[in-house]
Amino acid sequence: MQEGNTAYNVPTLIRFEGFIDLNRLKQAFAQLIKKHEILRTFFSSDDEKFYQNVVDDLEVDIQVVSVMDMDPNSIMNLVSTYVKPFNLTELPLMRLYIFRTKFEDYMLFDIHHIICDGISLSILFSELSEAYMGKELMSGKYQYKNYSSWQNKKDFSEHKRFWDKEYQSLFEPTKLLSNIEMGDSGKGDSYRIQLKIDESKLEKICQNLHTTEFMILFSAFVGFIGMQNQEDKVVVGTPFNGRNLPGMDNLIGMFVNTLPIICEINEKMTFEELVCQVDEKFWQVHR
Repeated sequence: MQEGNTAYNVPTLIRFEGFIDLNRLKQAFAQLIKKHEILRTFFSSDDEKFYQNVVDDLEVDIQVVSVMDMDPNSIMNLVSTYVKPFNLTELPLMRLYIFRTKFEDYMLFDIHHIICDGISLSILFSELSEAYMGKELMSGKYQYKNYSSWQNKKDFSEHKRFWDKEYQSLFEPTKLLSNIEMGDSGKGDSYRIQLKIDESKLEKICQNLHTTEFMILFSAFVGFIGMQNQEDKVVVGTPFNGRNLPGMDNLIGMFVNTLPIICEINEKMTFEELVCQVDEKFWQVHR
């Protein structure tokens, strides 16, 4: 509940041409907070349960930081120092900073992942823009608590049977490159590999196999990991959008679930066979 790291912070930095009207920005955020209960939420727990607590009103301070003589690189370095851990038992679970230069503003919006996913960020900034331009945001029929209530009442027994069977023959986690040791710092370190892809060839492969670019690239990654590790089973986690109820499309909240895709690989398997297996596996875990 009182995390000591920023692994689950979701910071976004936006550069503006010119200066932001702070009063309009404050009013726009007030509309957002009024519309979405999740932005007025903190959490608590006892020995048995985890609770979402919603307050009626919340005002988020907009802190203005003067960086008049800083160049963009120095501003980026400074901004990173403002991304700090959240305490889930205390409001607010988001922060807003304006870094003001001589000619333009930078806005840092930092929010905890427990109340926001990637799609939610898009919704948030879209509605913030609308409110900033003078549009009144209308409250919807549902709030995130309705989704939480549905989740808590749902029967997951069939899901449990599926995953119990899925993991019966899996003994070891999939390993990445052998010269990289997984640490426990909790800082969310990652590695990025850039690939040059011929988009026309990729599109042709998708058409021939009647699937999507994601399935092709995911299968290629699974095949590469399997060959590199010389393993006959590879497990890769991938996020799924949990907005599978009517009326939830425009809600802000944490709907994403990470599901493990378990693939069996052998040296005689063709790439087409691997793609078909991956495609079928996605359908199975998404039901």
